[in-house]
Amino acid sequence: MNVVELCLNADVAVAGVVGSERVLSTAALFGIDVAGDAVRTLFRDVRVTLGPGRTVLITGASGGGKTTMLRLIEKELRERGVRVCRLEEVAIEADRAVVDCFGGTLEEAMGHLARAGLAEAHLLIRRPSELSEGQKFRYRLAKFFASDAEVLIADEFTATLDRVTAKIVAYGLGKFVRKSGKCAVLATTHEDIAADVRADLHIVKGLGDVVNVE
Repeated sequence: MNVVELCLNADVAVAGVVGSERVLSTAALFGIDVAGDAVRTLFRDVRVTLGPGRTVLITGASGGGKTTMLRLIEKELRERGVRVCRLEEVAIEADRAVVDCFGGTLEEAMGHLARAGLAEAHLLIRRPSELSEGQKFRYRLAKFFASDAEVLIADEFTATLDRVTAKIVAYGLGKFVRKSGKCAVLATTHEDIAADVRADLHIVKGLGDVVNVE
């Protein structure tokens, strides 16, 4: 893929609130307008550079706008004809063993799986549908490694993994992206993987329209 420069903007419609005196007092205390329908800015003029070997990490609290930003990036990439893999949409097969779900040689298949942290021998001969949620996450990641997709889009990245495994997987993905020339855009509430994935751009989505770019 070529380098892609994006400038992201997003607003969200907010319905007015009809509530108790306590609700209205709370809104007034924090300067929240609840009188009627309104438009709230999620983020404005967030500049993102995507390209070969680059990883973008988006972190912040749930409900802050990370997923909106991720979907906007995906939309912009697809409109430009970039081949995108949305991790959570990778199919989980039910009729073949894990090692049979990959093309190429057995060694290549095992390499993709090992890179994703799914190298336990007894798991390789099970069906993907029989894996745990954390194992399915790693299976999907291995499928991205084996695909021709240019960009990985992953929401709630490593959310189903324990934190030790999450850091190992994040390190492996970052290393793969840098070596392969692919690109990854990851969103998560867990900032502990930032040092492991070694993101080229770290976007911290705060409350309201607050965005910090590191």
